[in-house]
Amino acid sequence: AAALQERLGKQPRLFLLAVMMLGLLLSAAISNVTAPVLLLAVVQPLLQELPSDSRFSRALLLGLAFSCNLGGMITPIASPQNAIALVALQQVVGADVSFGRWSSVAGPVALVGTLGVWLLLLLLLRPDDCAVLPRVACGATPLTRTKKFSLGAVAVAVLLWGTLSWPPLK
Repeated sequence: AAALQERLGKQPRLFLLAVMMLGLLLSAAISNVTAPVLLLAVVQPLLQELPSDSRFSRALLLGLAFSCNLGGMITPIASPQNAIALVALQQVVGADVSFGRWSSVAGPVALVGTLGVWLLLLLLLRPDDCAVLPRVACGATPLTRTKKFSLGAVAVAVLLWGTLSWPPLK
């Protein structure tokens, strides 16, 4: 949040969109229930600095919730109903849909949906009561060897899920 705030602190509308895109992408890789909880912890210091009746705060929280729900459509692992749909497609229709095929169809739909929600939030909530985001002090934490290993393992797992299942695995 500190890096986003430093780059987009004077453009709250773009900050809102950036947080929504983070929610979209994170919820595609992990559960769409877990993603907003993690991101809430990231934006909570900023929310605490804003007035309790801030329209920007409401837009940020709603945008996070909607984008994480939409991100849960992107991959079969992001939400349980996706796995149920895959099984139903295979058993009822006889269609084997791979991880990559699912994501290539659902990804653009979720992206367009997130952009649409962002525009609706701007139009309906008018979160312009915050011209500049309040500065939240945050100390930088070093990227340790363990953190680098963990990030690499997640990247390899996502890459393997996407590529090994492009032709359906039987």
